[in-house]
This record gives sequence, structure tokens and C-alpha cells, in this order.
Amino acid sequence: AVFSTGVADLFLATMLRQMAIFGSLSLLYVYMDSIGISPAVMGAISAANTATQVVALLLFGWLADRIGRRPIFMLGFVVSAATPLLFVLAANVLGMVMGYVTLGISFSSLYVGATAHIGDRVSVQRHGQIMGLYESSRGLGGLFGPLLAGATVPAIGFNGMFFVMTGIAVLGVLVMIAGRIVQLHSRATRPFGH
Repeated sequence: AVFSTGVADLFLATMLRQMAIFGSLSLLYVYMDSIGISPAVMGAISAANTATQVVALLLFGWLADRIGRRPIFMLGFVVSAATPLLFVLAANVLGMVMGYVTLGISFSSLYVGATAHIGDRVSVQRHGQIMGLYESSRGLGGLFGPLLAGATVPAIGFNGMFFVMTGIAVLGVLVMIAGRIVQLHSRATRPFGH
């Protein structure tokens, strides 16, 4: 069902994105404590994500209807790769806030763009099924990411873990690029009139 709708690459890339983000977030509060950020400040920092989403979901919804779904969700994948990188390269309060702002931007653009794209590609009769599969792919990423993060920190430390999560998010971007190339190639080689 997923392969016939042309959204398999989106599902795989979303799972990788969720692995990277949930892996990073699963130990982020421990990391912030280790660099001397107090619990009160941690709470304020984490609010930056939701505050960003309140505005960004509206903005990206408006943009998705005007410039198309793919540019919006591709932005989400690219910005997702910056989120763990900010946590490791700017290990201070401002860096954590910027990480949460990029998280809010990436989630908003990815979620609005991807769900609208699925709605465009899938018949109304299959919306529930395909959206259920999409959410499951997000759930799998949320399952595997923290497990991987927990396994990597003892071996390579927090910095290493954030770089691994960045690499996983970049892999998600590459999956989407490869999927697009395959789609364009199959259209170009399709017999005329089909």
C-alpha cells in the first residue's frame, strides 16, 4: 500500500528523523544538567519548542498551500539535521534555546507538509490507513532513537551521541533526495501516454 502511493521514502525518512530527534531529546536534560543548566532554566528552554510551533504550524500550513508540499517537508528534514548539531556545538543556554527553536521549525514544516502531501497522494478511502502507517513510522523512530542514544553515550559520550543523531537525520534527508530522483527517473522513462 505504501509503495503504490509513492510515499515509502517519506515514511523511511520520517522514521530516521524521529530516531535522531527522540534520541537527542531522550538524554538532553541529563546533558543540560552536566553543563550546569538549572532545572528552572531547562523548563523555559523546552518551552521554546512549543512556542515556535504555535506560529510555525500556521505559517507552514499557509505556505504549503501556496508553494507546494514538498519544499515545506524537505525544509523540515534539513532543519532536523541541525537540531542535534546545535546541542553539541553550542553547549550553553542560548544553544539549547536555538536547538529547541529549530526543533519547533522542523516539526512544524515536516508535519504540515508531509500530512498534506499524503492527503494529495492517497485516495480519501485510504487516508486513515496511510496516516496510521505514517504515525507508526514516527513511533518506530521514537522507539529506536532513545535506545541507540542510551547505548552510544557510554561508549562515545554526549558529543559523540549528538553527532551520531545528526548523521541519522542527514541520512533521512538523503533518503528523500534519492526517492525524488527515483520518482523523476521513473516519470522520464515512462512510455508516452501512460
